[in-house]
Amino acid sequence: MTAGTKLAILGVGGLGMQGILIGRLLGAHVTATSRNDEKLDMARSLGADFVINTARDNFVDASKRRVGSFDVVIDNIGTPESVVQSLTVLRNGGKLVEVGFAEPAFQAPFYDIVVREKQVLGSQASSRSDFREVVDLVNQGKIDPSIGESIPIGQVNQALENLKNGKYLTRNVLVLPF
Repeated sequence: MTAGTKLAILGVGGLGMQGILIGRLLGAHVTATSRNDEKLDMARSLGADFVINTARDNFVDASKRRVGSFDVVIDNIGTPESVVQSLTVLRNGGKLVEVGFAEPAFQAPFYDIVVREKQVLGSQASSRSDFREVVDLVNQGKIDPSIGESIPIGQVNQALENLKNGKYLTRNVLVLPF
């Protein structure tokens, strides 16, 4: 990613928030989506240039009006709808990075991928070198990991339920008793 890249981040949870920070650090113009206004406010405070509440606004229409097309889309949602929407707003030759997955099968319009040469990349996690690079950025004060709560390990089931229901704005940490 280079300065001036038009980046869309679908799904602003803990991972999406970090994507905004890293995108801005690299000089990208960042658009972020969520169904939660509080998360969108946080996305703005982290540097997102444009936010879309997908509970109220159509992502494709709003993107085309405000941005046009994107060079890179990071889909943290991974539903059939989010995949199609991502490919729709991606410029010819652009890259879709699929991080989230809600369905076991991947379905996409082949025309966009083949004729328009849009690239689809999967990303499960990061490599050790990626992790070291991010830790260095945190240690240098260039990005903030935005840790919300420290949750005792005994409350892991409640924490998973809260995560599933979207109650957390940022990443949280499970802690062992000492």
